[in-house]
Amino acid sequence: MDVEVTAVMPAYNAARYIDRAIKSALTQTVPCRILIINDASSDETLSIAESYVKKYPGQICVINNEKNMGVAVSRNCAVMQAATKYIAFLDADDWWSANKLEIQLEKLKRSGADVCYSGRELMTAEGKSTGKVIHVPIQTNYKDLLKGNVIPCSSVIMKREDALAYSMEHDELHEDYIVWLSMLRDGKYFVGIDRPLLKSRLGEDGKSRNKWKSAKMTYGVYRHMGIPVWKAVHYFMCYALAGVVKYTGGQLSDAERRE
Repeated sequence: MDVEVTAVMPAYNAARYIDRAIKSALTQTVPCRILIINDASSDETLSIAESYVKKYPGQICVINNEKNMGVAVSRNCAVMQAATKYIAFLDADDWWSANKLEIQLEKLKRSGADVCYSGRELMTAEGKSTGKVIHVPIQTNYKDLLKGNVIPCSSVIMKREDALAYSMEHDELHEDYIVWLSMLRDGKYFVGIDRPLLKSRLGEDGKSRNKWKSAKMTYGVYRHMGIPVWKAVHYFMCYALAGVVKYTGGQLSDAERRE
């Protein structure tokens, strides 16, 4: 069976978490290749990644940045080296349900979409469930996404040709949000699966974990996209309201806990 997906995993000082992320990609119900980008980590991230390369030669490869380049450049480098039709992003502190890629590939092929994303379950820094799931719409468009980024990067699977055409940039902002908005503005078709196929770890280090910093970056995305100030303020207020709803509700059902 041909491998259709490459999992792109940027990792910086992720030694505490990366083992679980790698295993979740290895145990998918459809096979995938894994490209780990060690972004000049100062901990044991590289040695852990290389230990998996020895166990799974040909399936797992490591790109070792000599200096810290950031997630955008690291992802772009991996996309260029991938040789599969699809790319799936997975941050080193997150992990997937075992059937995530299978479900999303079927959805992509059946719908003819360019991108498929999913819901996520929020986990503690220690990897335990918080009991909350962040739901996603089954479709989204440019105007709707301006009201708030509902697409978790680690949940996305997309065509490699689009990942090459819409490379990530501006680590100082939300680099993935810029890509999704740019694609939707150009008429690309996005579909969502409202199931927590992604397990998203809440830690203290990620830039999106600091809500004030994340808010400033979101406004920066609007301005980067050329949205006038008055309209950017409107969308920012929609984003702020959606954020309150997102993190104050969303208890998991028993069925969702079994994902």
